[in-house]
Amino acid sequence: QMFVVPILTMRLLAEEQRTGTLEVLLTAPVNEVTVVLSKFFAAWLFYLLTWVPWWLNLVALRYMGGQEFDYRPLLSFDIMLLAISAGFISMGLFFSSVTKNQIIAAVLTFVGMIGHLAAYILKFRAGLSQGSTWYEVLTYVSYLDLWWSSLEGTFAPRYLLFHISATVFFLYATIKVLEARKWR
Repeated sequence: QMFVVPILTMRLLAEEQRTGTLEVLLTAPVNEVTVVLSKFFAAWLFYLLTWVPWWLNLVALRYMGGQEFDYRPLLSFDIMLLAISAGFISMGLFFSSVTKNQIIAAVLTFVGMIGHLAAYILKFRAGLSQGSTWYEVLTYVSYLDLWWSSLEGTFAPRYLLFHISATVFFLYATIKVLEARKWR
């Protein structure tokens, strides 16, 4: 998770800026929204394809085990994974749009993902009690809390709100960066 997303997103727009093909792309008869959304969905779909071996392992577990097991926690995990990965991919796309260097884009995306991980660690290191305001805020930000709760069978759509909002925010910011570059 921590390395796949930066590697997938580092070249989405940074390499096009460096080679000069972004200007050609932006002068084509497509708008910035189409460019951003197509790059986002392509990277997101490719990221989800990296999870196929895990899903196939679950099918093999069912087949080889010969016993039914509860699929509902796995389905809630998949829904959480969709939302969290969309947020991370859109963050990587944004960082790729603000720099020409793909390594800088990857490092910025990695640091952003470490920030989400730090929310999980900070919650326990600070000794916050459950029910406090900061505990709840850090629970919304931390993707590991969402994974654990979904695998325990608890699916709370309110926890998806932060990650879906982050996805929309970063996609909007990427569109605005490309629009500003067009006028430069």
